[in-house]
Amino acid sequence: MNWHFPFLILTTVTLSSVYSQFNSLSLEELGSDTGIQVFNQIIKSRPHENIVVSPHGIASILGMLQLGADGRTKKQLTTLMRYNVNGVGKVLKKVNKAIVSKKNKDIVTVANAVFVKNGFKMEVPFAARNKEVFQCEVQNVNFQDPVSACDSINLWVKNETRVLGVPELGLPRDMLRVQFPGSTSTPNGLWYNFIELPYHGESISMLIALPTENSTPLSAIIPHISTKTIDSWMNTMVPKRMQLVLPKFTAVAQTDLKEPLKALGITEMFEPLKANFAKITRSESLHVSHILQKAKIEVSEDGTKASAATTAILIARSSPPWFIVDRPFLFFIRHNPTASQPQEPSLSL
Repeated sequence: MNWHFPFLILTTVTLSSVYSQFNSLSLEELGSDTGIQVFNQIIKSRPHENIVVSPHGIASILGMLQLGADGRTKKQLTTLMRYNVNGVGKVLKKVNKAIVSKKNKDIVTVANAVFVKNGFKMEVPFAARNKEVFQCEVQNVNFQDPVSACDSINLWVKNETRVLGVPELGLPRDMLRVQFPGSTSTPNGLWYNFIELPYHGESISMLIALPTENSTPLSAIIPHISTKTIDSWMNTMVPKRMQLVLPKFTAVAQTDLKEPLKALGITEMFEPLKANFAKITRSESLHVSHILQKAKIEVSEDGTKASAATTAILIARSSPPWFIVDRPFLFFIRHNPTASQPQEPSLSL
């Protein structure tokens, strides 16, 4: 691989996860909704693959680029993200602080870095703002030595990330909070079920959704999923005694977000002759060649590597209702406090 770029932005989030009017979502939810839109674009091109994306990671990388963009490049980013540059700082700084709080320290980590070639002249306000909002440090890397550069970046990623396992649930294993009666439907009348598994302290949850009927493909309900949909689940669920059958699993996916973002209207930043990142540097013309995200989630009883799924189930006649995940499903990791704080969004182009 030839390393010709002078500038590399990395953001890592250990948690992984799918349109609305401007005044219908809180500022915190807008970042997640952007990630869900990207997810829907990825599904269109990879309908038969496991897809794992981090909406917060997508919001963070786009937020960093927005801070350095100007002109039409900035306008396109603002249109997709639906909050202005001041909104980026206000929201993502608040979200980062909340999700990496002490009570979540064993569950989630967030880390951001900018790697630049030796001698790269970065605008001081951009570097300062990135550090303030994203706790993002600037590191020099010798891109003329690809092996050394790759080793340095991979070491940073290794030191800053952890694999997500399922901690001890905040409720007894046979008491899970689910919506009653346990299903809802899309506008087209397709029914699906969902369940919430609270993590310790209930500030972070895993949500699982799958079609009610075996004959309904997962792809039929995906377009219905949005931040507002997930909020409606949370508002209608009640504690209920359930028995859950969920296979241990590991899902890993590396995705180039370039084409999904272009499909959503982010085009100029990928064009060498059109991209405008004058707020990052005025000494050279920058454009984005790729936006890569690699996400991994590992779910098991004790956080160890996933093993084979259950193949036989014995059900007692007097058992509580079952929630059986035995076909393709959606899962989401949700930070509940920041997803439920309404604010007035602002749109500024």
